[in-house]
Amino acid sequence: MAPRRGTTRRRFLQTSALAVAGLGLPRAVAAAALDLKLKKPIKIGCQSILSGPLGGYGEFMRKGAALAMDEINAQGGIGGSPIELNFRDEELKVDVGVKNARYFVEDWGADFLIGIDSSAVALAVGEIMPSLNRVLIVTHGATEKFNEDLVFKRHVRQCFRVCVPVYQDGIASALVAKDLPVKRWATISPDYEYGHTSWKMFRAYLKRFKPDVEFVGESFAKFGTVDRPRRS
Repeated sequence: MAPRRGTTRRRFLQTSALAVAGLGLPRAVAAAALDLKLKKPIKIGCQSILSGPLGGYGEFMRKGAALAMDEINAQGGIGGSPIELNFRDEELKVDVGVKNARYFVEDWGADFLIGIDSSAVALAVGEIMPSLNRVLIVTHGATEKFNEDLVFKRHVRQCFRVCVPVYQDGIASALVAKDLPVKRWATISPDYEYGHTSWKMFRAYLKRFKPDVEFVGESFAKFGTVDRPRRS
């Protein structure tokens, strides 16, 4: 299937404004809108983690997106077009995330892409957005590199993020830690982009606030790592 027409930055902003306005329609106007012949659906491809120990993240996203879709469609959609969602599991794997993004656009005909829990997946999918010619809105992946590297340094204008970056975790933790009577610190963090960057920022800013602190150890756990009871 040939790709659908691209989603430009201007079209995205215009569509978003219509969606916000649509949620405030009076009941009579909304009812009238439902009587109109609906236009072609606006297709939104969403991927999140839907399996494994972190699958709850994706379920929250799926349920929230479905509620928003139902609410917007009940009031006439966006400019008379209903929203259609398609969810896929990113599995917290870069290759799966890229494959999902290509499927959404090239096979399913998505107009927009949203979601992504993993920072590493967000970076990988962001890389291919210029070639897919669609807007990507990341809702969870927190790496600061998504905006700083992709958007500002490399000018990938198809990428947006609506969640907080990793600064809020690494730096805010250092602001709390500086007032504690503790000088030696270690970490157990997830072994991927978010965990390494959070620890790096925590160390850098805590050292700035409290120069006499020491960092004595670090351990990075792979996804799915569980506690195992010691044998007696």
